Amino acid sequence: MTDEDFKKLEMRTYAIDIYLQKVRTWVTARGFSPHGLARNCGLGPGTLAKMFTPDWNPRADTLRILEDYMMDFDERRKNAEKNKPA
Repeated sequence: MTDEDFKKLEMRTYAIDIYLQKVRTWVTARGFSPHGLARNCGLGPGTLAKMFTPDWNPRADTLRILEDYMMDFDERRKNAEKNKPA
């Protein structure tokens, strides 16, 4: 492995770490527990149990499910506020 390969690998890991932190921040800001979020997403209850630890290593399909849920949740919330009576 060359130095350039190692730098690329570091950058990918860094990008993944940033993404996982964004997921954690979203979860915290909306008051979800890992178990509650997993249940709402149709995931097994232990799937997100370690999400607030450095050991969390979700599968790509888990991240896709989370991403879809997060986008849908925010869209529903936005629409609910738009349609709220004044």
